[in-house]
Amino acid sequence: ALAAPCPFDFPDGVELGDLVARVEKATSKAEGPAFPVLVDPAGLFAAGRDMTSRARVRGEGRTLGEALSAALAPLGLGYAVGGGALVIDSRAGAADRRIDGLERKLDALIEKLESAPIFFERGKVERLK
Repeated sequence: ALAAPCPFDFPDGVELGDLVARVEKATSKAEGPAFPVLVDPAGLFAAGRDMTSRARVRGEGRTLGEALSAALAPLGLGYAVGGGALVIDSRAGAADRRIDGLERKLDALIEKLESAPIFFERGKVERLK
């Protein structure tokens, strides 16, 4: 859903609360939201923002994810997707969430590789027979 073209444009700005509602609507499916959009209150506080803070959204020619990133950055905010939700947080908080998600994926990949019928030794890959 975040790779789809951005369906809205607010060059004069929109309140963060309204932006959240628009993103939820843009990512919804007939059977319900593709994923909920959550806002971390601690992240808002850390960035000195609230739900009435205004974000400029330039959606034309951008994906929804690109437009959202560009709209949140000047507010000191960012977003991360994980656990079935899109979470708006401080830029540092969003980066931490993304890193945590990547670490979980990497751990899962390593676990799969370790259980595969190959083994790694000093830069060599050998298939076990």
